[in-house]
Amino acid sequence: MGLLIHARSPVSEAAVDEADSRATILFLSDDALASVDERGYDRLLGRRCMLVALAGGELGGPGLAAALDADWLAVREGSALRIAFPTLEPNVAAALVRRVGVRARRLLLIGERTMPAAAALADGVADSLVPAEVDSLKWLHGWLSARSARALLAGAGLVRRRGGDALERAEFARLFSEGVPRRGLRMFLDKKTLDFSDDLEVVTI
Repeated sequence: MGLLIHARSPVSEAAVDEADSRATILFLSDDALASVDERGYDRLLGRRCMLVALAGGELGGPGLAAALDADWLAVREGSALRIAFPTLEPNVAAALVRRVGVRARRLLLIGERTMPAAAALADGVADSLVPAEVDSLKWLHGWLSARSARALLAGAGLVRRRGGDALERAEFARLFSEGVPRRGLRMFLDKKTLDFSDDLEVVTI
């Protein structure tokens, strides 16, 4: 069983270091993202664990950079991301380029000063949209329950390492040997709702 650390408290360099030493998945909710400072962000860039972020309000600065560098970024309806010049921080611009590649040029140069959540999803900056009133941990549980934590970690690692075909084949072979695809297929054939929620122990900090 893996460990999911749900961060609500301020995210300092020390807090990230402690969480990364223990967590399989680190989840930064709205308040935690807003508290990320430069040192915390730098430490997040070197993380070992998978990072899931949920952005709310109007997010900018190191918190936005951390959100853009997350392996999965969800945004709340009604929220906005500060990504355009002239007030854009270099680390946010760099994170946006890593996230969407050459499409970042248009977003950075001709976009609005704040990008609404719906536009972030449409432009591929965000991965999913979350209702404004939904509790962060409730959303996360629903999102994770239909996904294998081991498969998510493998996919996130491949993306971060820019893995090619050979590495992808090796990861798939490893997952298959551990029975992950068979487990999902068995639930599908038995017409059961996919539920991988037992894969992770949840700790809130």
